[in-house]
Amino acid sequence: MPGMPSFGSDHVIRLASYWLPVIGWMTFIFLLSNTTSSTLEDVREGLPYQILRALSTQETVHTVEFAVLAALTYRLLFSHDVRRIRYLVAVSLLGAVAYGISDEFHQGFVAGRDSSLYDVGLDALGACLGTGVTALAYYFFSSRWRQRPATH
Repeated sequence: MPGMPSFGSDHVIRLASYWLPVIGWMTFIFLLSNTTSSTLEDVREGLPYQILRALSTQETVHTVEFAVLAALTYRLLFSHDVRRIRYLVAVSLLGAVAYGISDEFHQGFVAGRDSSLYDVGLDALGACLGTGVTALAYYFFSSRWRQRPATH
C-alpha cells in the first residue's frame, strides 16, 4: 500500500532495541515498588559487601533508578530523529518525574510501603542527572548522531 511505512526485520529490531530497555526499566522500577519493605531490607542485609549496602540506601536507589530511566528515554527519543535539545531534555525529564509520581502513588497501596514527596524529589534529582549526563554525552561524544540527517 503506498504511503505505508515498511516494518522489515531491521526496523522491528531497531524499534525493539530502543523501546524494550525503557519498558523493561519501568517494569523493574514497578516491581521494586511492589516489594514490601521487609523484603527489601532482607535483600539489603544479604548484600555481600559493606559498600554495596551503603549504595543501597533509599537516596541512592531512587536517584539511580530515575537517572537510568531518563537516560533511556533520551536515547529512545534521539533514536526517532528528535534533534531539538529542549524537547529531548523536557520530555526525558518530565517523563521520568511523572513516572516517579505514579510510582509513589503506587507504593501507597503496597503493604509496608508509603508515598513520599521526598522520594519524588529524589526521583526528580535522578531524572535531572540522567538527562543532563546523557545530553552532554550525546552532544560531546556522539558526533555521528549529531551529523546524521533527520528522517522526518
